[in-house]
Amino acid sequence: MKSDGSEKIKIIYPNDTIGGRMPDWSHNGFYFVCQFYDWRTSGDSEIAIIYNNGIVKKILTINNNIDLYPKFSPDDSKVLFTQEAYEGINMQLYRDADGTNLRRLTDNTQGYTADYSPDGQYIVYCNSSPDDGRLWIMKEDGSFKKQLTH
Repeated sequence: MKSDGSEKIKIIYPNDTIGGRMPDWSHNGFYFVCQFYDWRTSGDSEIAIIYNNGIVKKILTINNNIDLYPKFSPDDSKVLFTQEAYEGINMQLYRDADGTNLRRLTDNTQGYTADYSPDGQYIVYCNSSPDDGRLWIMKEDGSFKKQLTH
């Protein structure tokens, strides 16, 4: 839809069997990344890149986990997302470029709802571990994790 709310077009729910949530636009505006699920199959959530006309460009994850909170890097070359191995347990941050280059960025510092810095060099994220502070920062490659809040 347009920014004023007009000209809404239904693109991702053509027959209520395919769904999407948590969208993030690419910086060029031609596509977006989102949590994607297909109720005709397992209904598991995956991460997909979708053109602005609703055509799926690429599904980045195909697994039995819950994949959510996707974000494009500032240059649109990578997607950052949370993968939840068990419902509410063991939430970790991953980064992928094309569906074949998955890299886990967190370990014992469980991470979710992350975002890139404007220059793409850092990632800020929430930690779901009960004994750690909630807000953390790390370099884009997952190194140099630093707790920001207690």
